[in-house]
Amino acid sequence: SDSDAEWGVGSGAARGRRRKRKGKQDEAVVAAVAAARISERTGAEINYSEEQDIDMGETSAEEAEMQARERAKQKIPIDLDTTQSQPAAIEKILDHRQVGKEQTEDVDIGAHYIEFDRDEVEFYIKWERTSYRRSTWKTFDEVRSIPELRGLGKLTNHCKRVEEVKSFLLSGMAAPEDYEELTVRREANLAAIEENCRVERIVAERTGQDNEPEYLVKWENAGYSECTWENYKDLSGEQTLIDAYLVREQNAIPSGKTLNAFRDLGPARKPFKRIVEQPSWLYGGPEGRRLRDYQIEGLNFLAFSWCNDRNVILADEMGLGKTLQTISLIGWCKHAKNVGHPFLVVVPLSTIAAWQREFARWLPDLNVVCYQGDAESRGIVRRNEFYATNGKTVKFNVLLTTPELVLADEAELSSFRFSLLA
Repeated sequence: SDSDAEWGVGSGAARGRRRKRKGKQDEAVVAAVAAARISERTGAEINYSEEQDIDMGETSAEEAEMQARERAKQKIPIDLDTTQSQPAAIEKILDHRQVGKEQTEDVDIGAHYIEFDRDEVEFYIKWERTSYRRSTWKTFDEVRSIPELRGLGKLTNHCKRVEEVKSFLLSGMAAPEDYEELTVRREANLAAIEENCRVERIVAERTGQDNEPEYLVKWENAGYSECTWENYKDLSGEQTLIDAYLVREQNAIPSGKTLNAFRDLGPARKPFKRIVEQPSWLYGGPEGRRLRDYQIEGLNFLAFSWCNDRNVILADEMGLGKTLQTISLIGWCKHAKNVGHPFLVVVPLSTIAAWQREFARWLPDLNVVCYQGDAESRGIVRRNEFYATNGKTVKFNVLLTTPELVLADEAELSSFRFSLLA
């Protein structure tokens, strides 16, 4: 009755609702790994919010608003230009292990979760504004003792997720494929961490606090927004990539006269000389790959059309090498006709990684910049990859991007006069 509700006794209907809610809480534990299994098979991503605690009960609107404000405070943008130290902040939890044990791929996945106790394990933590190479192992108490730490909720959420899996495994409802799913997910996670520790590209250089050179590093399988400044001593194994960066900077300002693709539309483009074999500047990678006869014929078609200022479309069937023929045309314009850069290549997002690989294999001497990612990543590209140190000369040879970003960043990209659009 209403009077019972006022005095906190609660009606039968209210008690039924509480039992139903309690049942849902118990079901959430069982559903945790089941959801992971379904997500792994379908390719969907589990939506675990790292900034938000997993609340099994009800949250009032006022509490939800307070939590949202707190999360907004933690979203501090990364300032790549500062050399000042900033308070520690947890970005993500990568793994956990028993205190004193080494991290290995070959572990008993059941024991990895069943023996979990947040007070007896240490966590592999990726810190904000630092690379994966600087991730460290910390116990829960060590993390809590860090002054002005941000992101402690991420560690708490990680513990909750592991404890949910632990409860599911202990319930006796786990099938062999559940253990296999957990093993595969952990191995994939460790492989991704290893990949993120490899340097893909040196983006910029500066003098650090100790008057020593520091390099802005773009890491493999990571966007430009995850670039970090690294001391040159910590990059002793990447001297080849540092040298490649220095060469790009040196070659940014042309040493001689180049052909203007807009002014020289007539005789300067001609004559057309037929290409009968693979040019020497078309590298082909360490495997020594060669153009097929029909691909050389396609390159001749493209080159002849360029000499006659004619727009064309390659209508080959899928898998016949349209990507390679287009890359070969750009190399021909650069090396055979000495056309001044830049070139613009617009491709679907799903193929952009393949284009990057093919450019690196066939034309490794060209500076190819991949313009993709969120607004922060694209801003870093514009500040560090677009212009040489004089602030005027275009530094890249090829800009590789997607149709969506051409439209979204029209104001920034329209300042270039691209010699060729593919």
